[in-house]
Amino acid sequence: ETFILCDNKPVAWKQIAEDIATRLNSKPEFVSIPYKVALFAAVILEFLWKSLNKKTPPPITKYRVSVPRKNLIFSNKKAKAILGYNPKISWNDGLEKTINWYCDYISRKSSIKTGY
Repeated sequence: ETFILCDNKPVAWKQIAEDIATRLNSKPEFVSIPYKVALFAAVILEFLWKSLNKKTPPPITKYRVSVPRKNLIFSNKKAKAILGYNPKISWNDGLEKTINWYCDYISRKSSIKTGY
């Protein structure tokens, strides 16, 4: 089973993107493309990638096109009911710690490759 571990405030997918961008001093880029156009492009690209035996997924897939159409809200309700989960860290604090860890990780990884 899959469990969402977050604080007690449900959070939407778009809000997650906005919160991450804000903490990275960036602006989230939401591109608006008509669904049928994006789906057509995804079908063509998936076909081409498969025909060319590419190992990586194409930049646009049917799945990636379908996700933004859904109003995805993440909640810990199931984890609380089944696991007795009780969050100790707020969404904002957890996101801040995660971004700091990730930036530090990328920095260390980069210095290992360059030797500096």
